[in-house]
Amino acid sequence: ASIGCRTCRMVHSGTSPLVIGWILLISALTLKGCGYEPNSWTYRPVSRGDQLIGTTPVIYMQQVHFGTDAGSFIAVAQQNGTLVWEVTTEGRIRSSPTVADNILFFGSGDGKVRALNARGGVQVWEFDANASVETCPTVNERLGILYFGADNGIMYAVDLEEGTKIWEYQTDGAVRSSGALSQNQRFNQVYFGSDDGFLYSVSESDGRLAWRFNASGPVRTEPMLHYDQVLFGSGNGIFYALSERLGTVNWEFDAKAPIYTSAAVHRGFVYFGCDDGMMYALDEMNGAVVWTYNAFSPIRSSKAPALDAGQIYFGTEAGVLHAVSDLTGEKSWEFQSGGPIITAVVWYYDMIYFGSDKMYRLKSSGRLE
Repeated sequence: ASIGCRTCRMVHSGTSPLVIGWILLISALTLKGCGYEPNSWTYRPVSRGDQLIGTTPVIYMQQVHFGTDAGSFIAVAQQNGTLVWEVTTEGRIRSSPTVADNILFFGSGDGKVRALNARGGVQVWEFDANASVETCPTVNERLGILYFGADNGIMYAVDLEEGTKIWEYQTDGAVRSSGALSQNQRFNQVYFGSDDGFLYSVSESDGRLAWRFNASGPVRTEPMLHYDQVLFGSGNGIFYALSERLGTVNWEFDAKAPIYTSAAVHRGFVYFGCDDGMMYALDEMNGAVVWTYNAFSPIRSSKAPALDAGQIYFGTEAGVLHAVSDLTGEKSWEFQSGGPIITAVVWYYDMIYFGSDKMYRLKSSGRLE
């Protein structure tokens, strides 16, 4: 902005266009030389045990935040991937973090859900769920509530600021499906699945059951809510579109393989992956197949695939990151990482972030250089 202001003043003062042109050129080269052009990097955690990064990163305050199977929660600098701070827990972290008002929330295999200050990692509060927590906490800023599920079959609602329990809802299986909040204030529900094979709709304020739907297989994906529909896949290989109000089936699609990838919706298409390596694009209104893409390895992620710049980005258990056209399913490029990719990709300002054996930041072309 300051360069532009100086240029305007020089124009009005009668400075030669040639001089102005040289000044702009030198300024552009200076900005580029100072690191204005983003670079790619990797960060390998230096911690005990398993190094796998099984969480989708959160980018906040120019830091990349994520958890590891070794139990470390880490913040690295967004610009160059250097360590900023690290917090250690007593269990693996498969709970992707979420952030609200400078506070990061995540769960751990040690049964604790923690709230940390994003700037330095100082703990604000912790809640003991008495069972492993692998869901991504869901923030309801309007009510000041945080929702998360645990392996003891309970969906919890706790106070966002203090971490005290507000209500809980008991299911008959582990809850590894992150909660999704209704976008329509006529409903004001939280939607989540359980390993007992049901998808639940409960009141966001007090946890009272509105309805539940028998999906006949574990529901570990985060439901996608769009146009009053609840979209999700099940371990029985069926992808469902339910009425948000009634929980009745609008349409369903048989993928013939377990679905443990949360769905994304874009331009009338629904995207999700399966254990047989197929990525599907379906018509959101009727479930008709638009295109398929074979990645030849299971596609699993508790968060939805990333969509940007006309591409959909997703990883596989074989460690390959794929970029394909969101309209046609045609492959644009692929990148081989050093371990399984069981998290979603984050696209942020033309850079791609994802976890595997390391935390990766790639250029939008899929290059690491």
